[in-house]
Amino acid sequence: MGTHLCHNAIHEAGHVVIALSYRFKVVEVAMKPHGMLATRTTFDPAKTMPYLVYGMKVAGAVAVEIHNEKYGTTDDNGFGVADDPASDAALTAKVTTYLRAIDPTPTHLAKFEAQMRTMVRRKLCEHWTSVEVLAQEIERLTPSGVPLRASRIGEVICLANRAFYERIKDNLVAS
Repeated sequence: MGTHLCHNAIHEAGHVVIALSYRFKVVEVAMKPHGMLATRTTFDPAKTMPYLVYGMKVAGAVAVEIHNEKYGTTDDNGFGVADDPASDAALTAKVTTYLRAIDPTPTHLAKFEAQMRTMVRRKLCEHWTSVEVLAQEIERLTPSGVPLRASRIGEVICLANRAFYERIKDNLVAS
């Protein structure tokens, strides 16, 4: 692509690509009235492994970190803090609390977190072209405007990587 993109758009594109990779249903990406981006996904919490939710939530921050490395920038990764209920950090904190209840060994949890970030990074790098072209589409969103719907997300991914699109197309759902 060769262009430094808005870190918020890269962040959301990272969520979308990993959500689709993990077979979550992706509905849309929208910009809220106050300018914050949000990806709407659906999944059955009773049937979804917590580590997949963790991976999807760290994907935004990891995508920005990859983009920063690629362009030599220091953009905020948008992960947030655990005491902000709207942040990715808040949900990952809940997942780690759950995992800590299963296995309270701090080294196991630290190893899990590092392994998840590594796996997410690999998957994002594998589909980096899709991340960047989605980010370009996401950059066009306006507060309270028309969201980037699943059908358009599919079109963009198909143009970037048809093989990936064929694997995930059933997870793009109309709102």
